Amino acid sequence: MIAELIKELDKIFNNKVYPTNAPEGEQTPYLVYFYREIENKTLDGYDGLYTANIVLNVFTKTFSEANSKKETLTQMLKCLIYVKLGAFLIQEISLEETDIIYENQLNVYRGIIPVTIYFKEE
Repeated sequence: MIAELIKELDKIFNNKVYPTNAPEGEQTPYLVYFYREIENKTLDGYDGLYTANIVLNVFTKTFSEANSKKETLTQMLKCLIYVKLGAFLIQEISLEETDIIYENQLNVYRGIIPVTIYFKEE
């Protein structure tokens, strides 16, 4: 499911979406994500439903750009409910509290967007 989601995120960040870390010296704006996927299990075994915990980190030069990108991502994620991404049907999306902080060492603003996506493979 993450590969299909990255295709959508690439549209917003001009193919500058990276797992864990961006390449050294990458120019803003770009997106870094952390991803963990779990298949749900019931007493009868695995049920084909999955939970993806994702933290999206938007890196920009200005606070206003970080806020704008954060809002764009939030709206895009909200529109994915009941959407099919590749072979995966998004059933629910839970957005948690977002934040924007300044990273002194990198001299950039980072918008942090934690999201949980519930989906099934069709």
